[in-house]
Amino acid sequence: MIFQPAIIALLLASLVCVGLLLAAAPLAIDLVRHWDIRSGSERQILLERRTYLLSNPALLPLRHPARRATVVVFNADRMSSCSSARVCAVGALRSMPSASRH
Repeated sequence: MIFQPAIIALLLASLVCVGLLLAAAPLAIDLVRHWDIRSGSERQILLERRTYLLSNPALLPLRHPARRATVVVFNADRMSSCSSARVCAVGALRSMPSASRH
């Protein structure tokens, strides 16, 4: 079931989001450690320029949750046809193991 194209697309999108956040992490740590709004030094100006570079890849995973949710719903609907016991997307989602349920 993991080799369905829609599931692979979700996994790849998640990997891209994690990669973008990991790539932005060193810049974010540098910003937090050396930011001084009162300073007019060359380093502060460089840090301010880096904020533009940091904001786009860091916000990209946060901007598209609705698109990913649409793909999740699509996947749940497609998975309902994989078994005769699941007749709808809700049944497919309920049959999946969840970490929140014990």
